[in-house]
Amino acid sequence: MATSFYDVGSVTLTNGSAVVTGVGTLWQTALITNGFVAVEAPGNLLPILTVDSDSQITAEQEWTGATGTYSYGILRQTDQMQDNAENSRALAYVISEIRNGTLFKYDGAGDLTSLVLHDSKPKGYSYLVLEGAAAQLYVKASNAEGDWAGPFAYGVGPVGPPGPVGFLDFKGEYDAGEAYVANDGVRYNGSSWVARQPTTGNAPPNLPTTENAYWSLLAIKGQDGTGIGDMVAAVYDPQGRQADVFAEIDEKQLDLGRKPISSFIATGVETAAVFEIPSGCFSVLLSGTVITSAAGALTYMRLSFDGGTTYLSASDSYNIGRLDMSGSTISHSDAGSQTQVVAAINSGLAGVPCKMSLCVDSPAGLAVARFSAVSYALGVGTMERRFEEHGLSRGVGAPTHVMLFTSSGTFNVGTRVHAEAF
Repeated sequence: MATSFYDVGSVTLTNGSAVVTGVGTLWQTALITNGFVAVEAPGNLLPILTVDSDSQITAEQEWTGATGTYSYGILRQTDQMQDNAENSRALAYVISEIRNGTLFKYDGAGDLTSLVLHDSKPKGYSYLVLEGAAAQLYVKASNAEGDWAGPFAYGVGPVGPPGPVGFLDFKGEYDAGEAYVANDGVRYNGSSWVARQPTTGNAPPNLPTTENAYWSLLAIKGQDGTGIGDMVAAVYDPQGRQADVFAEIDEKQLDLGRKPISSFIATGVETAAVFEIPSGCFSVLLSGTVITSAAGALTYMRLSFDGGTTYLSASDSYNIGRLDMSGSTISHSDAGSQTQVVAAINSGLAGVPCKMSLCVDSPAGLAVARFSAVSYALGVGTMERRFEEHGLSRGVGAPTHVMLFTSSGTFNVGTRVHAEAF
């Protein structure tokens, strides 16, 4: 399943142009069809108009920032992803009915609440309701307003007669007092047998005989092994290669890409969550839902570079650029030096979920860590607010731990954040 956040490669933008050129990107392969391109540079958010190839996107707006190549992130619109999944399910259903020869050509289709929009159609007009697991068909019984017949099951015929008894009806261990009929199966002396005719008290033959008047051999018992005792390392692994084999498997799993490391599930009393970055990994991605108990509380992020002993919190620890979109209002600013990073915003109401995605990376050779945090606050009337902070930390080397903490109150039950390293 495609994730909602994509940030592979980089993008090249030209001031005054709506063309987004990817470097090392696979946009069509990753099934990106919609969303926003957010760039780690002063400028505007770029809503996606079309995805032209793996390395080119046409935006709905022209880039207002400076020409250059930048790190970026694409946040898909999850409602569109859900619509695509539902459309795929409906299409699969229709294809199945075509193959079964039970598809009736209807005149209109939609949900049940939209049926009244077709009340004035003439007699014989058909309307297919696509809701739930099975479709239902309504047909105008006359020209009268709203005179519908139905619903009728669509694409499902009547239940047919029961089929013939299968080849084998297995009854378990043979019982001399049980009445068996043809095709009953039993286990006798470790082998499996099938009845040739009705019988009671007539046992299967002893091997090597494979058939009598009542039974035929179905599967012969396997030969007993001749070994005894346990498989011990001194005999079966004299060179001690077991650890080498599992180390190789772990290395191959790590090479596959992202590696789940931990998850934080709040119980309602926590004020902070810490995620350790495994040795050898240079990036960590945190994603999930944050719910705070205090109205207007923010969720902050700080980094540790000394194994979690201390976390950067000086006034110039993080150099931040900020993007804020509330409804149709978009603003971008240079927030300058800060003591922490805003990982998740709050809608202003206690207990309202906020979707967040935070990426921290420190590629080999860099003396600082880069970060990009994107969050959505929902549920304030029809208003949705999107907030992003991105930039660099002042830590030296690769970070070892990421800490999330709330500015006030606690993390409510329902807060779930998953961490992956790569």
